[in-house]
Amino acid sequence: MEDNADPLQGWNFSDILKQSAGPAINDLYGKLFCYLHDQLSMFRRSLRTSRSCNFKLFNMDVRALAEHFGGAVTFDRIEVQWNRMVCADAADPTRLLLLQHKDPY
Repeated sequence: MEDNADPLQGWNFSDILKQSAGPAINDLYGKLFCYLHDQLSMFRRSLRTSRSCNFKLFNMDVRALAEHFGGAVTFDRIEVQWNRMVCADAADPTRLLLLQHKDPY
């Protein structure tokens, strides 16, 4: 994340606006805090009841990630530092992500 990045940009804005943040109805960052608190609480509860959680860390060029797995593996989340580079569609790591209807988080 860059120094001038806005945390609101990483989340569904309409869901944040629907969130209650107490009496400060126009506090967007307060709404974001409450929204994330709710999302993380739901995720934590789901880990307790039905999910197993594995973390895999790789120190490699993101353009080689899809080729590294050959399409045989999918992930719920892929976090990368882009450094303002543009990846070709053939090397796009998002094709390794689960579809949103299979992973709501």
